[in-house]
Amino acid sequence: MIFGRKPAPIKFAWHKYPPHLESIRWSEADIQSYIVYKLREWQEVEPGVFEFEAGMEGIKLTIHAAKKAKALGMGNGFTDLKFYLPGGRMCLIELKAKRGVLTDSQKERHPKLAMLGFKIHVVKAKTPVDGLNQVIGLMHSYLT
Repeated sequence: MIFGRKPAPIKFAWHKYPPHLESIRWSEADIQSYIVYKLREWQEVEPGVFEFEAGMEGIKLTIHAAKKAKALGMGNGFTDLKFYLPGGRMCLIELKAKRGVLTDSQKERHPKLAMLGFKIHVVKAKTPVDGLNQVIGLMHSYLT
Protein backbone atom coordinates (compact mmCIF):
# COMPACT_ATOMS: atom_id res chain seq x y z
CA MET A 1 0.00 0.00 0.00
CA ILE A 2 1.27 3.45 -0.91
CA PHE A 3 1.07 6.12 1.81
CA GLY A 4 -0.97 3.82 4.07
CA ARG A 5 -4.13 3.79 1.96
CA LYS A 6 -5.54 1.43 -0.60
CA PRO A 7 -5.53 2.85 -4.15
CA ALA A 8 -8.87 3.25 -5.90
CA PRO A 9 -9.53 0.49 -8.45
CA ILE A 10 -9.26 1.43 -12.11
CA LYS A 11 -12.67 1.31 -13.76
CA PHE A 12 -13.27 0.73 -17.45
CA ALA A 13 -16.52 1.00 -19.38
CA TRP A 14 -17.04 -2.79 -19.23
CA HIS A 15 -17.37 -2.47 -15.44
CA LYS A 16 -20.49 -0.38 -16.07
CA TYR A 17 -21.93 -1.73 -19.33
CA PRO A 18 -22.28 -5.32 -20.61
CA PRO A 19 -19.09 -5.98 -22.66
CA HIS A 20 -21.04 -7.37 -25.62
CA LEU A 21 -23.03 -4.17 -26.36
CA GLU A 22 -22.24 -2.79 -29.81
CA SER A 23 -24.03 0.50 -29.08
CA ILE A 24 -21.17 1.64 -26.80
CA ARG A 25 -18.16 3.39 -28.33
CA TRP A 26 -15.53 1.13 -26.76
CA SER A 27 -11.99 2.45 -26.44
CA GLU A 28 -8.94 0.32 -27.15
CA ALA A 29 -8.15 0.45 -23.41
CA ASP A 30 -11.64 -0.90 -22.60
CA ILE A 31 -11.15 -3.77 -25.04
CA GLN A 32 -7.59 -4.58 -23.96
CA SER A 33 -8.35 -4.46 -20.22
CA TYR A 34 -11.28 -6.85 -20.64
CA ILE A 35 -9.18 -9.27 -22.70
CA VAL A 36 -6.36 -9.16 -20.13
CA TYR A 37 -8.84 -9.77 -17.31
CA LYS A 38 -10.29 -12.82 -19.08
CA LEU A 39 -6.84 -14.17 -20.08
CA ARG A 40 -5.79 -14.06 -16.43
CA GLU A 41 -8.91 -16.06 -15.55
CA TRP A 42 -7.93 -18.61 -18.24
CA GLN A 43 -4.43 -18.87 -16.76
CA GLU A 44 -5.90 -19.66 -13.33
CA VAL A 45 -8.00 -22.50 -14.79
CA GLU A 46 -5.28 -23.85 -17.12
CA PRO A 47 -1.87 -22.79 -15.78
CA GLY A 48 1.13 -23.38 -18.02
CA VAL A 49 -0.72 -23.17 -21.35
CA PHE A 50 0.72 -19.74 -22.15
CA GLU A 51 2.29 -16.65 -20.67
CA PHE A 52 1.56 -13.17 -21.94
CA GLU A 53 2.33 -9.54 -21.46
CA ALA A 54 0.53 -6.42 -22.53
CA GLY A 55 2.16 -3.26 -23.82
CA MET A 56 2.04 0.03 -21.99
CA GLU A 57 1.86 2.18 -25.10
CA GLY A 58 -1.68 3.36 -24.30
CA ILE A 59 -0.60 4.97 -21.03
CA LYS A 60 0.12 8.69 -21.09
CA LEU A 61 3.49 9.37 -19.48
CA THR A 62 5.00 12.56 -18.14
CA ILE A 63 7.92 13.90 -20.17
CA HIS A 64 10.35 12.63 -17.51
CA ALA A 65 8.75 9.17 -17.42
CA ALA A 66 8.75 8.98 -21.23
CA LYS A 67 12.48 9.82 -21.36
CA LYS A 68 13.20 7.22 -18.70
CA ALA A 69 11.11 4.59 -20.54
CA LYS A 70 13.02 5.30 -23.76
CA ALA A 71 16.37 5.02 -21.95
CA LEU A 72 15.25 1.65 -20.57
CA GLY A 73 14.57 0.36 -24.08
CA MET A 74 10.81 0.81 -24.26
CA GLY A 75 9.59 2.00 -27.62
CA ASN A 76 6.55 2.81 -29.69
CA GLY A 77 5.00 0.60 -32.30
CA PHE A 78 5.24 -2.74 -30.53
CA THR A 79 2.17 -4.95 -30.30
CA ASP A 80 -0.40 -4.68 -27.52
CA LEU A 81 -0.30 -8.36 -26.57
CA LYS A 82 2.63 -10.77 -26.69
CA PHE A 83 1.99 -14.45 -26.05
CA TYR A 84 4.75 -16.89 -25.16
CA LEU A 85 3.71 -20.38 -26.19
CA PRO A 86 5.02 -23.93 -25.88
CA GLY A 87 7.88 -24.82 -28.21
CA GLY A 88 9.35 -21.30 -28.15
CA ARG A 89 6.60 -19.81 -30.29
CA MET A 90 5.17 -16.30 -30.04
CA CYS A 91 1.85 -14.80 -31.01
CA LEU A 92 1.86 -11.01 -31.44
CA ILE A 93 -1.47 -9.19 -31.45
CA GLU A 94 -2.24 -5.54 -32.11
CA LEU A 95 -5.64 -4.52 -30.77
CA LYS A 96 -7.75 -1.81 -32.35
CA ALA A 97 -11.19 -0.52 -31.54
CA LYS A 98 -13.73 -0.64 -34.35
CA ARG A 99 -12.58 2.69 -35.83
CA GLY A 100 -8.93 2.38 -34.82
CA VAL A 101 -6.03 2.60 -37.27
CA LEU A 102 -2.35 1.72 -36.96
CA THR A 103 -0.13 4.56 -35.78
CA ASP A 104 2.86 5.70 -37.84
CA SER A 105 5.23 3.97 -35.38
CA GLN A 106 3.25 0.72 -35.76
CA LYS A 107 3.33 1.02 -39.56
CA GLU A 108 7.12 1.33 -39.25
CA ARG A 109 7.72 -1.34 -36.57
CA HIS A 110 5.41 -4.15 -37.74
CA PRO A 111 7.19 -4.70 -41.10
CA LYS A 112 10.52 -4.87 -39.23
CA LEU A 113 9.12 -7.60 -37.00
CA ALA A 114 7.71 -9.38 -40.06
CA MET A 115 11.19 -9.34 -41.66
CA LEU A 116 12.41 -11.21 -38.57
CA GLY A 117 9.76 -13.87 -39.17
CA PHE A 118 7.05 -12.72 -36.75
CA LYS A 119 3.43 -12.52 -37.87
CA ILE A 120 1.51 -9.58 -36.45
CA HIS A 121 -2.22 -10.19 -36.02
CA VAL A 122 -4.35 -7.03 -36.04
CA VAL A 123 -7.62 -7.56 -34.18
CA LYS A 124 -10.29 -4.95 -34.88
CA ALA A 125 -12.96 -5.37 -32.24
CA LYS A 126 -16.47 -3.96 -32.08
CA THR A 127 -16.80 -4.86 -28.39
CA PRO A 128 -14.60 -6.30 -25.63
CA VAL A 129 -16.30 -9.69 -26.09
CA ASP A 130 -15.68 -9.56 -29.85
CA GLY A 131 -12.00 -8.78 -29.21
CA LEU A 132 -11.72 -11.61 -26.68
CA ASN A 133 -13.30 -14.10 -29.09
CA GLN A 134 -10.88 -13.10 -31.85
CA VAL A 135 -7.86 -13.34 -29.52
CA ILE A 136 -8.97 -16.75 -28.22
CA GLY A 137 -9.46 -17.93 -31.81
CA LEU A 138 -5.89 -16.89 -32.65
CA MET A 139 -4.57 -18.54 -29.50
CA HIS A 140 -6.33 -21.83 -30.35
CA SER A 141 -4.81 -21.76 -33.85
CA TYR A 142 -1.35 -21.61 -32.23
CA LEU A 143 -2.10 -24.18 -29.54
CA THR A 144 -3.56 -26.88 -31.79
